[in-house]
Amino acid sequence: TSAPYNSAETWEYDPAAPAGSRWTNIGKNLSLARGYIQVAAVGDIIYAMGGDTYTGSDLVPQIVSEYLDTNNLAAGWQMMDPLPIASGEGQGFAWMDKLYLVGGGDWSSRSALVEEYDLTTSKWNLKTAPLWFPRRNHGGFLVPLLSLDPEDALPSMWVVGGYSTGDSPPYSPAEYYRLPILSIFLPVV
Repeated sequence: TSAPYNSAETWEYDPAAPAGSRWTNIGKNLSLARGYIQVAAVGDIIYAMGGDTYTGSDLVPQIVSEYLDTNNLAAGWQMMDPLPIASGEGQGFAWMDKLYLVGGGDWSSRSALVEEYDLTTSKWNLKTAPLWFPRRNHGGFLVPLLSLDPEDALPSMWVVGGYSTGDSPPYSPAEYYRLPILSIFLPVV
């Protein structure tokens, strides 16, 4: 409710700690204080992509992307290639060697954009198919089950609800994107 409106702090939660001491500020701040950050994790690395800063009257989407290696907290948050298009209020996903930033956009609008980051090349691209319904502030989940059946939706990223055409129901229907799976061919002996 007062400037600077956002926090850059990073907090750790330990559910096994005694009540009242489960949250600890680890002292490693993001490069830019912001809210509505799109987050994904791969192993012990947390990725914080985009997000919004607040001017007191407007949410401004950001292109900044960074990561924190929880096995090397001394290094703090490290910068990575910025998003090709500024975004806040979307969903972050991680699958194999890719990060995905789905929906979101520039408040008060919404987006159908899917931004993909290749962890092996450290580059963003916009070649992934867009959502059917532009949305922001939506839920999302990853179903990592592997299946070779082309008729099912496994593995996949799902997005549900969120703002699409208004803040009142009905919200946009759930939709999914089937993720690529690695094919391994073994010689027949």
